[in-house]
Amino acid sequence: MTAAFDFELDMSDPDLWTIDTVHLGTRQVKITYDERGESVVITPTWSASDRESVDTGVRNIEHSRLHLYQLIQASDCTQTEIFFEISMPKDYVDEGRLELVFALQAGAKGDYLFNGRTFTMADFCDSGGTYTKLIVRAPDFNEPPDKLRAIERVNFIFERRGSMVSAPIKIRAVAIDLNKDKVTAPAKEVRIKNPRSFYEFTYTTQSDVDDLQTRVSAESMDITRHVNDAGDGVALIPQWKEGQIPEGHSGNVVLYQSLGAPHHFDPFEVQYVMNVPRAYFAEGKLDLYLFIQAGEAGFYRWSGTQRSLASFSGQAGQDVVLTMTEQDFLTQGKKRNQIEVMGLQLNRNGSTVTEPIMLKRITVTLPKEGEFPKVTEALSNPVVGSPSRPSSGMIFIHPGALNSRAELDFVKARIQAAAQPWKAEFDQMRHSGYATRGPHGLTHINSRSSDASVSLEDAIASYTQALLWYFTEDEVYARRCIAILNSWSNLQGFTHGSDQDRLHAGYVGAVLAPAAEIMRAYPGWTPSDIGLLQAMFKRAFYPQLNTASRWNGNVDLTQIDAMMAISVFNEDETEFNQGLARLKARSPAYFYLVSDGDKPKPIEGDGGNAQQFWSSPAKWIDGLTQETCRDNGRHAQFGLGSALHAAEVAWHQGMDVYSENQERYTAAMELMAFQFLTGSMQGTCTDNTATLHRFGIWEMGYNHYHNRAGVSLPNTRKLIQTQIRPRASRTICNLVYETLTHADLPHGSNGGE
Repeated sequence: MTAAFDFELDMSDPDLWTIDTVHLGTRQVKITYDERGESVVITPTWSASDRESVDTGVRNIEHSRLHLYQLIQASDCTQTEIFFEISMPKDYVDEGRLELVFALQAGAKGDYLFNGRTFTMADFCDSGGTYTKLIVRAPDFNEPPDKLRAIERVNFIFERRGSMVSAPIKIRAVAIDLNKDKVTAPAKEVRIKNPRSFYEFTYTTQSDVDDLQTRVSAESMDITRHVNDAGDGVALIPQWKEGQIPEGHSGNVVLYQSLGAPHHFDPFEVQYVMNVPRAYFAEGKLDLYLFIQAGEAGFYRWSGTQRSLASFSGQAGQDVVLTMTEQDFLTQGKKRNQIEVMGLQLNRNGSTVTEPIMLKRITVTLPKEGEFPKVTEALSNPVVGSPSRPSSGMIFIHPGALNSRAELDFVKARIQAAAQPWKAEFDQMRHSGYATRGPHGLTHINSRSSDASVSLEDAIASYTQALLWYFTEDEVYARRCIAILNSWSNLQGFTHGSDQDRLHAGYVGAVLAPAAEIMRAYPGWTPSDIGLLQAMFKRAFYPQLNTASRWNGNVDLTQIDAMMAISVFNEDETEFNQGLARLKARSPAYFYLVSDGDKPKPIEGDGGNAQQFWSSPAKWIDGLTQETCRDNGRHAQFGLGSALHAAEVAWHQGMDVYSENQERYTAAMELMAFQFLTGSMQGTCTDNTATLHRFGIWEMGYNHYHNRAGVSLPNTRKLIQTQIRPRASRTICNLVYETLTHADLPHGSNGGE
């Protein structure tokens, strides 16, 4: 790997990859990752029995394919270079049938698939089953390179070509170079004006039925359509027979209802009124898929959501309304500005029932004119923006990330009065290296290199100098801080898109944004420069923060901390609300209460095994965190501190997250503090020795719950007075200067009041 590559795909999580198949010959494909989390492992389970299919003949054997892809941030790849390593087992090479195609897929231009180089097994003859390094460049693609804009998917397509081998194939180190100095900005997309905002399709005449087009796979044979006996819908009668479908295939029937013209479909609601006979429920094989399609010719189809019969088994043999909205689709890589077709797919899955399925009505509800969200120019590299405004009615308070104006003014007065602990904390900060540090101007951050320390120290320096300017009114600090912030506007992104990048983006963003919030008040920072920094946060940080890490919970909480702070600076209500939602989901899954039951609340990424995910606690008690028994020395403290930071940002914007989580957060604070004070884990973990590491995570939460809310926290208070203020770290990752900024603040200090 070379430093020229801008980012790498995450190879440590198989859930980030999506499997698609063609002709259903590769339906049973397993995807895992190796034990070291360095490569994704694809194992086809096709077999020789596929060749014996009478109905499908050679087609499935020769032309079926496995399509594996991962979503990326929309990128301009007109001058791209892609590097990857693949381990192709010798059995495939000896057989000589399988082919590998590397492809890119565009989202904003109709999700068009661009096939790059095709690698045959001859390309792996000398590999001996070890990793082979391969490179694909823009000229290798089957379309002019200048079409490679708004790319949102990286694809590996395995063309079967009759292969019978089922050995594991490993892919690692997929890296992409965007060459941003050579990119071409895509044209602005024109929003379509909908002819109407509501459609209703009924099937009471044969003419109505004829408007409903069908397509069937070879495995499903045919389906007849006619007006039902009641005259209130179309009867869909499958013609399939037992024994038609070979093992591993499903067969499908697809029905299309055209709108007659392109429409803008975000937001939207489509409802299908159907009646599925009880015999299908009893058999338990049939599935339904709802989808929308761009273009009458079907140049791209988006599957919305599967509707298994089990999901509405209580309405077997009755009219049921199946609803599809924009929420049923992936948020990334889905263009909905050219939609012309509503679709319903019946997946046979071996069903032999042939009773009529009734489709009675399809309704489509779209936004009226003026209700559409704004369609922005498609993403290019780099993005240059201007100061954003709230997406709806929220009015942001500034400064309002970690610090309000009233709080800063209080601390400023305490420093001027030489009051403690503020004066001592201020002097320590003023004499640190961060007070004089200048900008380093990184354009990319590799969080597994020295970039990590450089970028984090720059962020801490910006917050240090912002505080120094506010407390001293010395413009030297202001100009130095602005120089650092402006240099950050050149950042294009993080190189890997890995969980480590997501964590590091959390560390940096949670400090950099509060610094920018304070500097909003400095008249020498121009609106255009503020806009450039806001655009950078969207370009470089949003992709890392908006995908929740599936590592331990401290990572997600750190991401949330940064999301909340950045959203305030960017005045981004959508991002702010997303951070609140993430915090609401993570808090009960990270901070345990006995009232939760025998085990904590589940969350995505816990593997369905709470005991293992929580590092095997010996005792489940109030205040236990998901990482108490993993590492109380760093990770549990960082998780608690990040949660309290996020709650503080919300508090400054007039939202009381603290009260909602009071029992959880205070129990965690008191238990952890008691463990530190006694040197004992109190029997919660198999290792009963408490850590000696102390970090400055305590003042913010204690100030709120004790000073603002009047909650008694004796263990926390004693820990702060005897251990945190005397010797805890003041600047570690996203946890900085809490004693200076949040010790003993006046009651009720919030917002800008």
